[in-house]
Amino acid sequence: HDGEGPYDTRRLHTGSDLSPDVCERKSWYRTHGAPKDLESLATELRFKGGRIFERAVADALAHDGHEIETQVVVDPLRPSAWAFSPGHADVVMVQKRHGLEVKCPRAGAFQRAKGDPRKLVKLSHRWQASRYFHELRSQGRVDSWSFLFIDREGANAPVEIPLDESLLISLEEIIALEARKASILTMAEPPARIAAEIHVSVWKTKGQDGRRRTEAARVLNWACGYCAHRTLCAPGEREIATEISETLRAEAVRHAEESWASGSKGTPFVYTVLAPPAAAPTAAVPSLAASVAEGGDPAGAAPVCEETRPADAVP
Repeated sequence: HDGEGPYDTRRLHTGSDLSPDVCERKSWYRTHGAPKDLESLATELRFKGGRIFERAVADALAHDGHEIETQVVVDPLRPSAWAFSPGHADVVMVQKRHGLEVKCPRAGAFQRAKGDPRKLVKLSHRWQASRYFHELRSQGRVDSWSFLFIDREGANAPVEIPLDESLLISLEEIIALEARKASILTMAEPPARIAAEIHVSVWKTKGQDGRRRTEAARVLNWACGYCAHRTLCAPGEREIATEISETLRAEAVRHAEESWASGSKGTPFVYTVLAPPAAAPTAAVPSLAASVAEGGDPAGAAPVCEETRPADAVP
């Protein structure tokens, strides 16, 4: 979550809710007190591990003679500020007037960056750091900002990436999105469910009819697998076999053959497209909507573009 201390579940948070690729249904469930799944040990350890790395970086900078502040409170004074809990910037180097956001992905993230470290920077990272930068710069506390990526598995050297103009989100965009997202707290019903995907697996082998072997499945968005409200929002299997049109099948086979022709050896090749909307059973959230509708105090979806990727790709 955004920093130390008690986590305010009834307000939005910069790190987990602000970015436009965040599932707004998840934000609604949390801020309206919906039941949560039991948090896994892996999730708890991942969060605590990140805090350990942040403190290690802060200690190293202090040992090197830098005056630093950690978990710096960032509380905007804007019309939509009521909807957001104060954020906490990881590290501010006082004399250098420089902010530092520490991220600790696994080794696989560095491998997927494939020599371009800027690919480590997620959209949510940009929105979070940009908001902190704008607020603290307006207070005269920072002039620059950067991300420090540390491989939590120790297989790759740390990488520092400046928050330059190509990564910085403008203050105007942030204010506009904050204002729109603030409405999540007063919605009587949750926003639309995040889009599922159709995965079409294509093998090099052919059947007796001379056509490539293919299988298709409707798969929940990968982010649903990490959601604390998955049982409530989308109960059932994460992946379900499905029928597809001949047009989609031919499209998947064409992309697979083009990939193999360019040197890829992976099989099956997985072609991914957005799934059409489908109603899914959803457990009720007792009295929450009614409470909001009666004036009670209430406590989106990530765009998935059509793409091709290897079957072993990990989001």
